[in-house]
Amino acid sequence: MDNNFKKGEKMKTTVSIFTLIAMLMTASVVSAKDDCHCNMVMGGYIAGQEDISTVKAVEGMEDDSIVTLQGNIVKRLKKDMYQFKDSTGTINVKIKKKVWHGQTVSSQDVVQIMGEVDREKDGIKIDVESLIKK
Repeated sequence: MDNNFKKGEKMKTTVSIFTLIAMLMTASVVSAKDDCHCNMVMGGYIAGQEDISTVKAVEGMEDDSIVTLQGNIVKRLKKDMYQFKDSTGTINVKIKKKVWHGQTVSSQDVVQIMGEVDREKDGIKIDVESLIKK
């Protein structure tokens, strides 16, 4: 009976170790998933056609005004600065990597951008907070 008791205890220990390993692996996967913002789509307001402004209208807006534009990103100027164009003109837009959400956009693609007007000494630009490929 003493030998069977040892086998039973050994089995319980083995099961406990496997259970612990499974729990640790699950926790690692959940933790990694929480840290990853890969292609995460976050909900929020999407402007209707009546809310979309123009590049020309931005010229008259105050600093920090919220604006939505629809047009094309026609050129990359430097790191996160691009040239945006609609039917009324062009304006520089700053688009940080996180705003792209993994989207690939060419100069032929129509996009809707939402951001803040940023008036500086060297001109006006839009700090883009949202970009939707149409």
